[in-house]
Amino acid sequence: MTSLNSTYFYNITSLADGSYVAKFWCNDTSNNINNLEQVDFSIDTTPPSLTIYSPENTTYSSNNINLNVGSSSTDIDTWWYNLNSGANTTFTPNITITASPGNNIITIYANDSS
Repeated sequence: MTSLNSTYFYNITSLADGSYVAKFWCNDTSNNINNLEQVDFSIDTTPPSLTIYSPENTTYSSNNINLNVGSSSTDIDTWWYNLNSGANTTFTPNITITASPGNNIITIYANDSS
């Protein structure tokens, strides 16, 4: 491969979850080799597992609902919920939210930092 001031891409789609090191170097026609460059990266395609402790799928007599969730994943960096497909709201587990009388749907999301 001969080139000057070019960019090259190499796409690998079959890597499993884990930690990797990519190493790069180049040489010229006189076989002079540059310093080795490397990039450490990891692949994590496993979503965090969530547990909803409350609310339960039941009828409440109050509009104030305790939202308590947890995860076996230790690297959750952000939690969100939305009420009845409204705007996503960031939260820290074990908060109280206010819902309107009637049926309500709470959707919970979590993002792990890996």
